[in-house]
Amino acid sequence: MFDINDYDDIRTCCTGDQICPKCWKFMALACKILDNGLRIDFGYNHILWVFSGRRGIHCWVCDQRARILSPSERQTVGKYFQIINGGKYTYKKVKLDNRTQYLISSALDMIRPIFVPFIVKEQDILGTNERLAKFLNVIYDAEDREALRSQMETLETSSQRWNTFVCYIENLLDKTKKEHHKYTYLIDEIMLQYTYPRMDIKVTETMNHLLKGPFCVHPKTGKISVPFSISTVDEFSTDNVPTIEILTEEMTKIDLEEGESVENINAERKNYKTSLDPALTVFREFISNLEYDK
Repeated sequence: MFDINDYDDIRTCCTGDQICPKCWKFMALACKILDNGLRIDFGYNHILWVFSGRRGIHCWVCDQRARILSPSERQTVGKYFQIINGGKYTYKKVKLDNRTQYLISSALDMIRPIFVPFIVKEQDILGTNERLAKFLNVIYDAEDREALRSQMETLETSSQRWNTFVCYIENLLDKTKKEHHKYTYLIDEIMLQYTYPRMDIKVTETMNHLLKGPFCVHPKTGKISVPFSISTVDEFSTDNVPTIEILTEEMTKIDLEEGESVENINAERKNYKTSLDPALTVFREFISNLEYDK
């Protein structure tokens, strides 16, 4: 499980419970990274992705061997995916070394092509001097930090500032001095810090954690908690998620058009004529595959 407000320290388009197409990209990328890791690294096949109805995404792993994991084993799985560490006052939250596992390398393969257009340009992470100062806090060396600040502040756009930053770090690494080895993985660490999934590890660890099931109604938004396909996660829109009011109106309209009462019309058939149809199709396919593997 992860919530969009966990990205408040890096997203610039929204805050709190607000979610827009721009910040949905954080959620979509998180889904793809975790889905890939669960399937490739752990061999799980039955994974259901569900939008909570407000600000979060839930991942249900329903393989038999996943359902019987002990709390400590569940914790181990969760910690395997957790690479962002530190709280509000920790500036550098990702630390890599030369033992980087497949999970990180595959995540970076997804992140690198979109980092500049998504994070640098669209989220405009270096667009103000305040954001620049926050960004440069990942540089512990005061001399390097000040040198970068003086160069980058003279530039107008996030793209120009990012390119200058990358060139500065790469030039230091080319000098092959021992004291510059601390920057070996810095570019990748920054990319991960700004994009990698931010999981609620406590939900993964325990079986008794309260969690809404698919198709529940979110009490604050009235939206239905709907499953979606990982293959179309980029196109998913939270604005198109039906509310209980919308479904009621759609079902009433069906009753009037077909001349049948609520008691007589087949409930399942009626649901497939509403805006809930795409989510029901995803769920039925998921259940069918689960039953096939029994």
